[in-house]
Amino acid sequence: MDPSKKVDDYLKSLFRSMKMVNKCYIHDNYHDSGEDFTYVERTFAYEFYYQWRTDLLNIDKNVRIDAEIPKQFLDKCKIKNEGECIYNNVYPDMVLHKGQGDCDENYIVCEFKREHNLSGELICNDLKKLQLYIDSTSETKQSKDWKPFSRGVFILIFNNINNDPIEKILKDRLTSIEEEINTHIRNKEKIICCIYDGDKSYCAYLNKLIK
Repeated sequence: MDPSKKVDDYLKSLFRSMKMVNKCYIHDNYHDSGEDFTYVERTFAYEFYYQWRTDLLNIDKNVRIDAEIPKQFLDKCKIKNEGECIYNNVYPDMVLHKGQGDCDENYIVCEFKREHNLSGELICNDLKKLQLYIDSTSETKQSKDWKPFSRGVFILIFNNINNDPIEKILKDRLTSIEEEINTHIRNKEKIICCIYDGDKSYCAYLNKLIK
């Protein structure tokens, strides 16, 4: 199969699976109690994993989804005087790939965030993480043959109690950090940003959302 067609099929599967996650995994009680339950991102990710894994069985049984597998990326801004390289540990929320040790088939890397009380800095940090995984110039400590992932996906989960237009919510969030995005994210054409409120979803490439 054409590699680009394969990635497109995996992305379609991802979008279908996201919309299969019941809204109970997004909604919580903080509006009633005044508390911010931090478990929502993780419970959403667990259910999303189940839905995506189930859907992928109809497409390709030879790929796998893994969570929080660390990579050590070379920090090109921090080289010690004696020439020793410094590496940063990076943990993505979820990846779709052929498996550990098969660097030729790295497909999709995902990050999840809740909209409530979410700072622009945290969004930017996730986009930077995706950038490391999709950038052909990134260097890792574990493998000289490492190849970047084809796509990065940022998913914003949103408890939409006021029925706000979700496309505007996503665009406003990204526009508020437009300068940081344009400074740090070189591969906007390879990152897809999504928002999902349990009923409605919207997805677009970052280069369409931020010029």
